[in-house]
Amino acid sequence: MQARTTVAEQPPAQPADRGIPQDRLANASLGDAWSGIACEQTPLGRVSDGAQGGSTASTPTDIRGEMTASGMTGVSDPPTESQLRTYYSRHAPHHEMIADRRYGDAAAAYRGDAAALPENDPRRASLEQRANQLDYAAHMEQSAQGRNRHVSYPPTWNETKSHFRGMRDQSAQTVGSEYDRYSRAFYNHVQREGDPNADVKYDHESGAVRGERGNWGTDTPEDFNDVSNDRQLNGRGQRLIDCEGYAWMGEQLFKEAGFQQAGGDQGYKLIRPHNTPQGGGYNSHVVVNMTRGQDNVWISNDHAYASANAGQNRRGALADSMRALSGANGGETQFEIYHGATDREATVHGDTRNGRFSD
Repeated sequence: MQARTTVAEQPPAQPADRGIPQDRLANASLGDAWSGIACEQTPLGRVSDGAQGGSTASTPTDIRGEMTASGMTGVSDPPTESQLRTYYSRHAPHHEMIADRRYGDAAAAYRGDAAALPENDPRRASLEQRANQLDYAAHMEQSAQGRNRHVSYPPTWNETKSHFRGMRDQSAQTVGSEYDRYSRAFYNHVQREGDPNADVKYDHESGAVRGERGNWGTDTPEDFNDVSNDRQLNGRGQRLIDCEGYAWMGEQLFKEAGFQQAGGDQGYKLIRPHNTPQGGGYNSHVVVNMTRGQDNVWISNDHAYASANAGQNRRGALADSMRALSGANGGETQFEIYHGATDREATVHGDTRNGRFSD
């Protein structure tokens, strides 16, 4: 996430208990709190890609241009999910296979098309990524058939949620791997597209926030449109979102698999540097913490830290944040963590440095 833009629409009064506890872990130094974690400096505001699998290659391929060139009219900018399904099942190369839900065959055909191009042709990355998406749709289709259902390409949100709902008896590691694969097939972080300062503005919402006084305006994701129809596509057919979009999506999908927010309503975590002013104008990172019985998972961008070691999962997610923020804020090594039941709540608590909602 780039610099905060949340503003108090009416200046809030400062409650007496809004201090920041000096002994909380969130205010510990890198060496004291997370020793042994290698942190690298990154450009301003860049969310660390570290061990995560998003592509950083850019390509001039224009998906919307392909759609209009195929004869489709009235294509939105960006194209909607429904328009993409129409294109791939009626107009795109190998659309007959896709219409018949032979997604594995279509994936092989797209890879064959990619292999036939010169090695440095930028269209190869686009074709290979869409083959990855088709492979995942084939995987979902196989699972859905066991429940007498089918899957579209691209999958609808309800189909995706149903797929994750079918994993309630699966291990956290299995659910985490499934999240990684889905998110990397259909999404990419906006900052991996060439601009390390890029940010995504989701729907604006204003009003009261739990634990705060006055009304607050935020631009955080609230529904699937915020991470689909409203988001641009890159040349590989992936929607461009940021840490907030991944956190919202991760929470929704893990809930389908039987998880809930940590603490019931404290799952969203906004991590911000300690040595920054109250209010806007700073860089931050949003993750979400989900639990199910003894499982304790942390989701940061397109990766779910879902090992059996809860402390290791937490450290992994926080390391992502520190890699991003230490470079973005002049080598800052102290950070604060603010929580909420939603990204919006955690964001406002971080902006006000509300100690009642700090970890």
